[in-house]
Amino acid sequence: MNYEGKSSGIRLSEIVDRKLNFLINTVDYKNEDFKDYNIGQRSAFRILIEDLEKYNEKDFIAKYIEICRRIHYLLEFEKIIDNKIDQLSGFNNSIIEVLALFNPNYLYIL
Repeated sequence: MNYEGKSSGIRLSEIVDRKLNFLINTVDYKNEDFKDYNIGQRSAFRILIEDLEKYNEKDFIAKYIEICRRIHYLLEFEKIIDNKIDQLSGFNNSIIEVLALFNPNYLYIL
């Protein structure tokens, strides 16, 4: 909303798209230390942008809380090769970053 209380017309998906474009255009994806993490981030942001357009808030949050729980389980209890761990971590952290826009508490409980 703008300062007059009227909707500015910007959607959350547009903000997430800006984050994705920033990552694509400014982050050094050739850096091997972060390559897989960045791949996970980019994948998550692309999917999140699509789902922000399709789902209502309640369904969107429910879907991504469940995904975060599954990723947490995989990272804790399954044997996963290192590059997949980094990709899952980047994917998970990007989801949490967007969920925190709905409720900052998600930063601490997911």
